[in-house]
Amino acid sequence: MKKILITGSNSGLGKFLKKKLFATGYYRGAKFEKLKKINWDLIVHCAFTTSQPKNKIEYSKCINDNLVLSYNISKLKGKKIFISSCAVYEKENINFRRENNKIFIKDEISIYAKFKLFAESFFNEKKDIILRLGSIIGIGMRKNTVLKLIEDKKPRVFIRKDSLYSFVTYDEILNFINLALKKKMTGIFNFLRTDYVELHKISKQICSNKKIKYGKHNFQVTKANNKKLKKLFNLKGTSISAVKNYHENR
Repeated sequence: MKKILITGSNSGLGKFLKKKLFATGYYRGAKFEKLKKINWDLIVHCAFTTSQPKNKIEYSKCINDNLVLSYNISKLKGKKIFISSCAVYEKENINFRRENNKIFIKDEISIYAKFKLFAESFFNEKKDIILRLGSIIGIGMRKNTVLKLIEDKKPRVFIRKDSLYSFVTYDEILNFINLALKKKMTGIFNFLRTDYVELHKISKQICSNKKIKYGKHNFQVTKANNKKLKKLFNLKGTSISAVKNYHENR
């Protein structure tokens, strides 16, 4: 049996991959001395704190949970896949959002984007895989805007109706991982659809009979070029069909 380690396996994508790959889950506080002795066949690093730190204590915890953990994971033996985000392209010119374009950390980008970009530098593009994701959806995800629309009788969401999304599914990410291992792929991949869709159009497809209270926050998924991905992997369907399939099969 292959030795596979998944971080962030308590929920979301990490939990899904742990189950599907029959993997060992990493839990914060685990002894790295033991993990370092194992020759892993695959390590998928999903764990990452998304909350915005508000004080020195929270900043310190955020650094430990994100950067220190990512560095330690990068030093383990085995093929690694780092789950990053297209957020690293925040404030970059739309024409320079390909995987081979150099990105510099700008003051005005979010802490999340800075930490993701910083953490990417710990991994070796020639040996490992870095997946820059857009919005993702799948069984076991935490309560988010889409789940509120589906589950709540009278949904109240934090974001505006014209907020922009681009969805890929947990299953599609798993299929790509299996393909990447089979073909021994390495490098950075922008893993997203480019059929960006507004939230109210998604709402019409999954909860047209509900009265939705939208918020004031304008969420805009970070756009990126996905031509490299499309040459190797077929993302069938659309962002809306991905949400509909999740809704129908959950």
